[in-house]
Amino acid sequence: MILKKYLHQLKTYNLDTLILGCTHYSLLKKIIEKYMGKRIRVFCSSDCATRKLVDYLKRHPEIEQQLEKGDSITFYSTDDPEKFKKLGSLFLGKQIKEVEKVKLD
Repeated sequence: MILKKYLHQLKTYNLDTLILGCTHYSLLKKIIEKYMGKRIRVFCSSDCATRKLVDYLKRHPEIEQQLEKGDSITFYSTDDPEKFKKLGSLFLGKQIKEVEKVKLD
């Protein structure tokens, strides 16, 4: 398991809390919690970001009028689209059909 490689050393410290700093780590939170054990609490920065966004949108209802309605998802990647499809599908638990490659300057 690749997580073991990265988390093993953390288990040797006397931690009581682990904060997952990147928002995409929330996709791995349950697996990380299981590996780290019940003694260590795991928090995701994405939880805070989500709460802040919901709060902001409640305070600014005019934004909803500017949004497109529908349920389309567009994926963009600076890396190989095929690689993104494979890894992204694993994380999401459903197939990603299309990824647009972008170049950042």
